[in-house]
Amino acid sequence: MLDCRTIYYKNGQKECEESDHGKEITKWYENGQKKSKQSEDWYGSKIITKWYEDGNKKYEESDRGRKFTKWYENGQKEHEESDRGGSIDKWYKDGTKKYTEHESRTGDVDITEWHANGTKKYVKFLKRGMITNSIREVSWDSRGRITSELESEDINESSFSWKTLSFSGSLIKNVVIVITAPFWIPIFIFFILLSWAIRFIEFILTDL
Repeated sequence: MLDCRTIYYKNGQKECEESDHGKEITKWYENGQKKSKQSEDWYGSKIITKWYEDGNKKYEESDRGRKFTKWYENGQKEHEESDRGGSIDKWYKDGTKKYTEHESRTGDVDITEWHANGTKKYVKFLKRGMITNSIREVSWDSRGRITSELESEDINESSFSWKTLSFSGSLIKNVVIVITAPFWIPIFIFFILLSWAIRFIEFILTDL
């Protein structure tokens, strides 16, 4: 027999029902509409579901696949995210797509964002490689005009890495090249110069 504890509103409507054995908690609004439900299976996975007072689903989260979904009060899906697939999707209240993000198993990332009128607002592509990481970003205004662009590339080798960036906005375009090196490179060069200096001094002393 289940060990349950039940709580009621003053009007006699059930407010909360809890089952320790079944690891399940259910709550209701005062009008009798289900408010939330939390359950846990024998493996410890939890599922949480919440509803608006009018009966439309509000929120759902599951440990299985680490996925959660959120809805607007009008029933339109607002946010959906899954860690297993590495994906995030968002919508405006009218159902227009707002944002999407996907990460592949190799770490590549694609991000797209839209204005409320349906035109693209922003895109980002991140490509990861064994040697090269490249990024491309573009932004648009609500009329579909490009407001900025950014392209970058990281090339990592055993000794040096360098990055090339290009940015354009309105009528301006700049190209920036940044060169970096691991911290041990300056030290290595210092000892080479020191070695040459010692050899030069030894050469001078020998002639004397």
